[in-house]
Amino acid sequence: SESNPWVHLASDVIATSVASTIPLFCLDSENKTDEKQLKAIEKKLLQPNLHQTGYELVYATAYNLALYGTAFWHIVKNKKGEIHSIYNIPPQTMVAFPYYDSQNIIHIAYIQDLYGTPETLNNENVFLENEIVPFVMPNQNNIMFGKSAFFPLLREIATDLNATNAIAKFLEQGLVGGSIFRMEGADVDVIERNKQWIRE
Repeated sequence: SESNPWVHLASDVIATSVASTIPLFCLDSENKTDEKQLKAIEKKLLQPNLHQTGYELVYATAYNLALYGTAFWHIVKNKKGEIHSIYNIPPQTMVAFPYYDSQNIIHIAYIQDLYGTPETLNNENVFLENEIVPFVMPNQNNIMFGKSAFFPLLREIATDLNATNAIAKFLEQGLVGGSIFRMEGADVDVIERNKQWIRE
């Protein structure tokens, strides 16, 4: 959960490191570097959209990958088919929707579920494969959504968060701490002298 400070801190460290050093590779059909396309991508990533810099886009992508195991870019193209803008979409709002085309080939559409119920395919919140770039961490149980890097620690994280919330509730309700002294073999006089000393 992002509400856990250690999870947020770890995700922030990873995202900051990735966004500060962006290695870009662009290969053609023969696995050779496509210099022309690479320069076009580098130029676009300097200002991917009107609201984010390239650093902010890559930071959000790496942060989501670490926290959720999945990140999405929405690719907006102009009438010529050229990339006009790239937007980061929060992965927790996305729902995968597999479907078959007329040739019985499976495809995946992504539906942005903002209100807790999936939208219909006629809605503008639906993105087809050529509009979305998914980034997915390895997940043996789901090829469409990745597994967070913190998944093995979820139980410990949840326990820590529950303990923190429980202590906070005690303090909010006016918890008053105290001390207990145990004196083995002390007689009545010694106990009374110690009680008087504590009071003073």
